[in-house]
Amino acid sequence: MPAHPLAASVVRPDGTVTSHAPTGSAWTLEELQSLIGGGCIEVVPIPGNGKWCAICDEDGLEKGMEHNRPASWDARQSLVGTVAFLTYDALGFE
Repeated sequence: MPAHPLAASVVRPDGTVTSHAPTGSAWTLEELQSLIGGGCIEVVPIPGNGKWCAICDEDGLEKGMEHNRPASWDARQSLVGTVAFLTYDALGFE
């Protein structure tokens, strides 16, 4: 996972992984949406891990987005489209 405390690891369905940090001191909704290619974001808890979550397009299945095998493996559940992994702290959740 990324070194910057607020950074997100973005995983694309082809397995490409990039790291991104917010432009300011916290993520904005628009920045989170841009990480996953737009749309309504869904916060997906990572089972067995209270620190990390995944962000994906809430309507990805209806939009016919490609299955994201690498992100699904990390999240331990089926995810589609581009997925961002970050901590709840990075989202401002306590």
